[in-house]
Amino acid sequence: MSEQVAEFFGERAESYEDFIPRVVPYYHECNTLMLDLIPHAADAPLRLLDVGAGTGVLSELLLTRFPNATLMAIDLSEAMLASCAAKLGSMASRAELKQGEFPSVDIGTGYDVIVSSLTLHHLSHADKRAGYEKLHAALAPGGVMLIRDVVSASSPSLDQRYASLWRDKVQSYGYDDMSWFDDHLASDNPARVEDQTAWLRDIGFAEVACHWRHLNCALFGGVKPA
Repeated sequence: MSEQVAEFFGERAESYEDFIPRVVPYYHECNTLMLDLIPHAADAPLRLLDVGAGTGVLSELLLTRFPNATLMAIDLSEAMLASCAAKLGSMASRAELKQGEFPSVDIGTGYDVIVSSLTLHHLSHADKRAGYEKLHAALAPGGVMLIRDVVSASSPSLDQRYASLWRDKVQSYGYDDMSWFDDHLASDNPARVEDQTAWLRDIGFAEVACHWRHLNCALFGGVKPA
C-alpha cells in the first residue's frame, strides 16, 4: 500500500495544490480552523511536526503563523518533499524535511504541536492506533495534536450516502475523474471518528474532541496532559 500511495501522490506533486481543494470540500477553511485551534501565542518558540506534509501547505501556514517556530515535515514521497522545500522558500531554514513511512519512521520528541492532514486513512487500523501512541509519546506535556482525515460512517449504508454526496460536491467543483474516486474508495482504510477519539482517550490524551466534520472528513485531536 505504501508504494502505491507514494507513487500516486508523487505523480501529482506539481498539481497537488490545484487538485486537492477540488476533491476535499472546505479544504482551505479547515486549514484555517486547524491553525486557530492551536492555543499558543504567535510569537511562541514552538516545535512543530507535520505528518504526511505533502507539498507543504500546512507547513507553510504553520511557519507563517508562528515565525519563531521550527518544524519537522515528514512524507513518504520524495517528490512531495521536494515541492514542500520549494514552497517554504526562505522559511526552509526553520524546517527539517524527512522522507519515511509513518508510523515506523523516527519522528523525535518534544513537540508542542503535531498536525496531520489526509494521511492516516491510508494505514491499517492497528497502525493508526500505533501511530497515535507514537505521536502521544512525541508530544511535550501540554502539547496539542490535530488530525484532519477521511473517516468512515457509523454504518455501510451511511458510508454509501456520504460517498454519493461527496461525489456530487466534487463534481460541482468541476472535477470529474471518478475513476480516481472509485480507486480510493476501494483502497483506503478509514476508521470511524468515534473509534479514533476513543483510542486517543485510551492512550492518554485529554480534551479529546471532534472539532469539525463534513460527511466523511473530520478534524479531531487531543492534548497531552501537562
